[in-house]
Amino acid sequence: LQILETSRIYRSLGHEALIVTDFSPRLLKTANLFHLFNLMKVSELLPFFEFSLKNRIKILLTPIFQNLAEYNKKGRFGISKYLYKIKNNNLTVWTKKDILKNAALVLPCANLEAQEIKKCLQIDNFSFEVVPNFINIDKMEQNSSFFSRKHPELSGFILSVARIEALKNQIALINSLKKKKLPLVFIGNLNRKHKLYTSSFKFLV
Repeated sequence: LQILETSRIYRSLGHEALIVTDFSPRLLKTANLFHLFNLMKVSELLPFFEFSLKNRIKILLTPIFQNLAEYNKKGRFGISKYLYKIKNNNLTVWTKKDILKNAALVLPCANLEAQEIKKCLQIDNFSFEVVPNFINIDKMEQNSSFFSRKHPELSGFILSVARIEALKNQIALINSLKKKKLPLVFIGNLNRKHKLYTSSFKFLV
């Protein structure tokens, strides 16, 4: 949704916008700007980044950065407890830093996200401007009655939309609101790789 809305805004400003998920030099050779999303998926960004350097194409980066230190200690289960250490090696950190340094502008959603990037990756020399996440109010107003028509028994509820997994931590949300007596509505698929967590979640709901 974030990428779709960003591309819509580019088009409204008179620019062409092409959404590319698979690296294809043929599609990219006419571009004069790359807007990359999600620094956490650095392996997916790498071919686009290298192509941009080779062809002197400017980069904008929406980092969607997360400090996973606590999650790595408490939220990982099974073999993922060990695999993440392989994925997050020094080369991965170096590549993230290189993308940040070479981006014309980094667009965190808040100052806190920018500070987390600086702290976790130990980097200061990148240009950034805060661009808060947003929603299209017009679309929300057009569809505002859809959920209430489908579930008239619910009112004054808290809605959580995310895949059910330890990283999103719906169990913490349940526990924090136990005394509030507010209905909680969850929308999201169960992460099949997090069976212990999803079993605990299903028990609570």
